[in-house]
Amino acid sequence: MRLSETERPAIVAGRMSYGKCRVKSLIARFSREREPAILAMLKEIRSVRHFWLLVSLAVATSILHGVFGTYYAVHAENLTSKPTLQMEGMEYLKAFPGWGVVYENDAAAYNRAAMGVLHAGVPRNRTGGVSVHALVYDYFLAACYWVGGVRLYSVAITQALLAGLTCLLVGLTASRIARPSAPWAGCAAAAIMLSNFRLAIYVGNPQPTILLLFFFSMALYAAAGPRTLANRALFVGAMGLAVFTQAAFFVVGAAGAGWLALESFRHREAAARYGCLWIIALIGCRLALPLINFGGTQEEDGWRKTDSGGILWEANNPYFESMRLTTLWEARPGNPWTLWHMSEQEQRRYDQYLERAQGDERRAAILWIRENPAQYAKLCFIRLRTELGPYTAMMSPRNRLISTFYWFLIFPAGLFGLWQSRDLGLARLIGLVILAIFTFDALVLVEWYLRYRLPVDVSLTVCAGVAYGGNGVGTLLRRHVWERKSQER
Repeated sequence: MRLSETERPAIVAGRMSYGKCRVKSLIARFSREREPAILAMLKEIRSVRHFWLLVSLAVATSILHGVFGTYYAVHAENLTSKPTLQMEGMEYLKAFPGWGVVYENDAAAYNRAAMGVLHAGVPRNRTGGVSVHALVYDYFLAACYWVGGVRLYSVAITQALLAGLTCLLVGLTASRIARPSAPWAGCAAAAIMLSNFRLAIYVGNPQPTILLLFFFSMALYAAAGPRTLANRALFVGAMGLAVFTQAAFFVVGAAGAGWLALESFRHREAAARYGCLWIIALIGCRLALPLINFGGTQEEDGWRKTDSGGILWEANNPYFESMRLTTLWEARPGNPWTLWHMSEQEQRRYDQYLERAQGDERRAAILWIRENPAQYAKLCFIRLRTELGPYTAMMSPRNRLISTFYWFLIFPAGLFGLWQSRDLGLARLIGLVILAIFTFDALVLVEWYLRYRLPVDVSLTVCAGVAYGGNGVGTLLRRHVWERKSQER
């Protein structure tokens, strides 16, 4: 049957339409069958892209923090003497305040212990005894000087590399706990670490802060991963090294042990139970070391007096009885920004308590607390309120402004991100760390620049990355990419 010239175009058009529909149907069927593989491939591409962006931010952190930390170490205004980039050897060591005095502490004491490691393989203090205050950092600092020479560059470059690795670990931890709808969480957390100059000031100083935060970020990364033997071993190893890096970190170590005990109870996990016991044993060894006399003169060993209980008397004595509830915490004496002046009555009561305790500062602190419970409760409230805020009364006006900016950048978003991640094991660990640090600082001491609170800052930086990546920066980036693709189509 022949078709007319008017019917032929309609049939041809119908066949073409059927062919197009058939092709679309086959494509849709192929896409449904291959959808998991395609999505996995796209997720892998996105993960690789984000990883290299994290690496770029980590490299930028190493460079920026290294430059700023070195500049701060050379031009610090609060130091009576400071090293220069040209100093080497004994000239460099004597440039740090406190070198050669009766009670060496801080950078001078760490340098003294590192020199003991280089000369005899054992960290020693000025009196000749073994220094057990920060064993891991003493050997780390000695390795820096052994490789690069006894000068500022050796410390600054190595700790700048650690700052970059810490930034990378924080970003990877945020990526691990973030939801699929928050792909930029790791980059947001790493960007906060890059911009945090409160951490950069420690890069150029012989202080254990940077190494400590590296170990702590490694523990957070392990805690955020699957419950495998490798992650548990990494967590216990990082916590154990950190306990011997800074004296006050045993508080965070105890929180880590409590978290492992909780995980063992929840999941019937043997690795978590044994890890908890290991951390408890390491903390016990760390607390027992200052009580052992390894030689030298104990009366002239500042670290040993502090670690064996002297730190309690430093912040709980009659000097603080005149503090008001509305004031921020400050060291007395020693704060250059204070309006307080020591009275004769305060000095007399201070000397009386020491005399009654026969010169034992720990006993004097306990005696004062037992006889003045209301005053001690007042000091605990002041310390807790200061610890929760952005700065202390011992900071300069410029440092207060900088600390306030980072407090608003990290803490509100960090607490919101912590609430979003409340069902995860890492959130329980961070909660225990916050509780342990705030309790210890409220009961004992608040450091001048809130240095003991830095593990809380790093933990909340991870959570802030989750909050910003899922609700702030990530949303804006996704909207920008969607609008650009719409315009291209």
